[in-house]
Amino acid sequence: MTAQPGAPAVRRVTVAYVLVGGLFTLAASLIWATNTIFLMRVGGLDLLQVMLVNASFTVAQAIFEVPTGVIADTLGRRVSVLMSMAVLLASTVLYVVTPPLGWGMTGFVAASALLGLGFTFQSGAVDASIAATTYILGWAPSMKVFDLPYLFEGAGHFKRVVQGPVGERLAKQVEDDGVVLISYILPGVRSIFNTKRPVNTLDDAKGMKIRSMQSPVYVEMFKSFGMLPTPMPSSELYTSLQTGVVDAGENDPASVVSWGWVDVIKYYSLDEHSLTACVLLVNKKRFDGFPADVQKAIREAGKKAENYQLDYIEKAAAENLEKIKAKGVKVNVIADKKPFQDAVKHVIAQYEKEIGPDLIQMVRDAAKK
Repeated sequence: MTAQPGAPAVRRVTVAYVLVGGLFTLAASLIWATNTIFLMRVGGLDLLQVMLVNASFTVAQAIFEVPTGVIADTLGRRVSVLMSMAVLLASTVLYVVTPPLGWGMTGFVAASALLGLGFTFQSGAVDASIAATTYILGWAPSMKVFDLPYLFEGAGHFKRVVQGPVGERLAKQVEDDGVVLISYILPGVRSIFNTKRPVNTLDDAKGMKIRSMQSPVYVEMFKSFGMLPTPMPSSELYTSLQTGVVDAGENDPASVVSWGWVDVIKYYSLDEHSLTACVLLVNKKRFDGFPADVQKAIREAGKKAENYQLDYIEKAAAENLEKIKAKGVKVNVIADKKPFQDAVKHVIAQYEKEIGPDLIQMVRDAAKK
């Protein structure tokens, strides 16, 4: 059979194209890792910084990450990689030149790391991962509904919400952004722990320095409690509690045990202010590439795992509370949560428009079923 004219050249171009694409994918992974390290080491975001970086990356994603074929998709990844490099360079310069302004790595790099997760899934740099909803807010703002204080009334309420119209609506929203939501996961209900004193009232919480997730909802919530929120990665909390950098943290019982915080705290006060929501996500382009029967099997397996996990979580919480008590930590249930709930009502109102008042009401209605 006679070779087609120009075939060797086409092959050479194809090989070169694949190699370059692979290098850019590797670069994207390295930048993601670098951003994550900076985020862990530096930490700290303010609302203005988040808004600026969120806006710039949202525009970039809209322009460069529309999947219009293999070539356009690869080009989108390349441009996003170059943008990430530029952000890293600019943030480093800003950090050196204007440290008093709090810009540089503390703002741009930390925010780009959070938003980078969206790029990673949407571009196909990874096929699937489990992520806390807090870290996909840059392109799924309605997921803030899971961060709102005192909106959910335990695991049963959460299950009714995510397996009902609210869960379907949120899954559809992320699918429009090029990601398929396979399962909802509930690590647990979050409460305050500290090294100072038991918390039964807002006065007990007042003035405590508490580690907070890098979420504006959480920061505002703890300020409303009269506490002093300090955003930092979970990995730094153990040492920060030991050295007195912070007095308190907050998380679910299983996390208190698994992260080892149980060894350095004295009090665990069950105010149950919010819950942690995670999602199992798959890149839509990758998912759509599977045969229909495989797609169906993945969804069914995801739903089976979701049911098992959501049914087990309450038992796991009880078991881990016993482990916490066995370590000598004093556990108390806050009998009157109303003052705490009243203190953060404005937080829900503040994000109602962004999340959607009807979505919040749907969550409330699910508590009555």
